[in-house]
Amino acid sequence: MSNLDWENNDFGVIVDSSQELVTPPQVLLYSAIAALVISSILFFVSSAIGYVIAVVASIIGGFVVFIDLKRRSDPNYMSLGWFTPVATTTRYLILIVTVLHILRLAIASAR
Repeated sequence: MSNLDWENNDFGVIVDSSQELVTPPQVLLYSAIAALVISSILFFVSSAIGYVIAVVASIIGGFVVFIDLKRRSDPNYMSLGWFTPVATTTRYLILIVTVLHILRLAIASAR
């Protein structure tokens, strides 16, 4: 028996796009972290602009969680061990920075 007996030229693999791995929304998480850092820096410069950026970061953080939960329902979801703790920590930090901006604006308006 030769190796030629095992050849099959009609064999093909078709990959359906629905079978691809689904990953968490990393780019949105990085965007939320970038907005958090910018808002934190603006705390010392302009609290009003920093507050607006913190609210935008909060909205992006909400989208991150929503999209991640939606993608987790896919059987091809590829879980990244670091993603959920980083996303949760980012959302808590955004909340803290937003509250600090509100307090600073309240103190400034009371003067």
